[in-house]
Amino acid sequence: MRQALKIEEHMYNPLQKDKLDLTCKHFQHFAKQITPILKTMLTSIANFMQNKSQSISNYKDMLLMFDKYEELNLLNYVDGRKDKMVFGNKDENSSTGEVVESMNKLVSNLKNPYFNLYHWCKGELFDIEAISSALKKKDEFQAKIGSNEKKKKTTQGDLDNLTQGKSTMK
Repeated sequence: MRQALKIEEHMYNPLQKDKLDLTCKHFQHFAKQITPILKTMLTSIANFMQNKSQSISNYKDMLLMFDKYEELNLLNYVDGRKDKMVFGNKDENSSTGEVVESMNKLVSNLKNPYFNLYHWCKGELFDIEAISSALKKKDEFQAKIGSNEKKKKTTQGDLDNLTQGKSTMK
C-alpha cells in the first residue's frame, strides 16, 4: 500500500498523525450533516429543472401558436392584408421581420440554469461519498494495524518468556 500511494506514514510523528486524524473526523462529521441537505437540494433542483424545461418547451409552443393564431384568425381582421400582420408579414422592408427573428432567437437561446446546478450538486455528493468511503477504509486499516501490533507485542512477549525460560510451550 505504501508503494501504491507513495505515502510514508511512519515518517509522521504522533502529533501530526493525531492532527490529521482529527481533521478526518471533522470532515466525517461535516459529511454526515451536509449529505442530507445536498440530497434534499438535489430533489428540489430536479423538480425546478423539470419545471424550467417544461417552461422553455411552452415558450416554443407559444411562439408557434402565435403564428398559427395570426394565420387563422387575425387574417380576417386585417382584411387579408399580410403586411398588417406580425408573424405572417414576410416583407423585407417591414420591421415585423425583426420582431419575429428576435423572438425566435430568444426562444432558441433559452437555457435551463438548473441543469448545471443539478449536476454540480450531484458531483458534490459523489465527492463526499468517495472521500467518506476512503476515510472509512483508512479507519479499518488503522484498526487492523492496531490489532496486528497488539498481537505482535503479545507474541513477542511470549517469545521473550520462552527464551528466558519463564514459560514453556504446551
